[in-house]
Amino acid sequence: MLDITSTCIISKKCYCFGCLRSRAERQQWHHMTTEQQREVLRLIAGRKLRIKKMKQHKGE
Repeated sequence: MLDITSTCIISKKCYCFGCLRSRAERQQWHHMTTEQQREVLRLIAGRKLRIKKMKQHKGE
């Protein structure tokens, strides 16, 4: 599950390097419904995939 206890360090694109949530997602996390949290987790999975593809592309 998502580690929300650590301190976030923000990237240039305004996502945390650790949890990959946006500022708004981090601020609202405890107020979100389970379904909303699942949607954020789905978005995070997509962000991870894009990061992986970018790293692979840079390595070519």
